[in-house]
Amino acid sequence: MEQHYFQLNLGGLSWSDWTAFTKTATLKSLTSRPGFYRIRAEKCNELVYIGQTGRNLRERLKQLQKGTFAESMPFNDPHTAAPNLWVWRNEGIGEYECSVAVLECDYQTRQVVEDYILWLSRSEAGRSTLCNHGNFHSNYVKSSSQKQGRIGGKINPLYPQTEQFCSYGTKPLKFKQDALSLDWMNLDWCIPEQLLPGVVKKMKKGRGFYKIISTGTNRVIYIGESGEIKNRLMAHSRSPLADSEAELLFSYVYLSQENTSVHRHEIETDLIAGFYHEYHIAPLRQYSPIKKSS
Repeated sequence: MEQHYFQLNLGGLSWSDWTAFTKTATLKSLTSRPGFYRIRAEKCNELVYIGQTGRNLRERLKQLQKGTFAESMPFNDPHTAAPNLWVWRNEGIGEYECSVAVLECDYQTRQVVEDYILWLSRSEAGRSTLCNHGNFHSNYVKSSSQKQGRIGGKINPLYPQTEQFCSYGTKPLKFKQDALSLDWMNLDWCIPEQLLPGVVKKMKKGRGFYKIISTGTNRVIYIGESGEIKNRLMAHSRSPLADSEAELLFSYVYLSQENTSVHRHEIETDLIAGFYHEYHIAPLRQYSPIKKSS
């Protein structure tokens, strides 16, 4: 039976049939409207990459195609996933195929629906796609931006391994409703406290996740992660996010084991997706409108 993340109704969207994503593919059958795209490989029974654009799906995939099939590893821009797909192709993952789904909506909605699709894929596969969340092949270093000018390649003494190279991701969170509860998404959240500098200052340091709650609407308005959540919450307590007539509260979860930014991003995505699954909207203050397509 075909995996659900390969089917044409993933996330409640209407996906196109799978089509070849090769060096010579014209991609003429793809729409020029905005929406989502996904990549799979013939030797991998999982999705390899999920992305979105608010502009032109065909042109976005052409950008990805150009980098994926370059002679040497491409730069990290204009498409951040191109080096990832280039590496896995060199590692013999097989031919790629792509499928797209149109969704014309505002930036915030597009971002949260992307999170939702990523979570659905993670939940079924038991792990993330190979090329999302900042993950990268453990035997390679990724190219920099064109401006920085560094071409990536296989690991050697000149390219020490960093936290971006993680071979094993986190297990996807299972849905548990009520974003205000202390066991939301099966995590152990602390009792909410006021989002004030004096309160945050008393926290101990640690990595983890946090949610910010508006007492005016009695709803979570922002979900985040950090390698040091005390510092991040202190910044929030002094930012425009805190400039509100309603009192803001925060609740957090410390991570009990070593983790990387990739791991934290995976779980943050699961949390935002879980919120969307329950309320069918994004948290009110989630996502800046200036962020570009993934």
